[in-house]
Amino acid sequence: MILGNCSNKSSYEYTEEEVNKIFSEIDKQLKLTKAKFLYES
Repeated sequence: MILGNCSNKSSYEYTEEEVNKIFSEIDKQLKLTKAKFLYES
């Protein structure tokens, strides 16, 4: 997965807080997208 490349700490710097923000947003967007598949016609 291309996003997984961002976990390479020799190429990127990030804090645990930043990682949590990233995955919180990914989770939010995934839920919104899933709802579109399930509830929109």
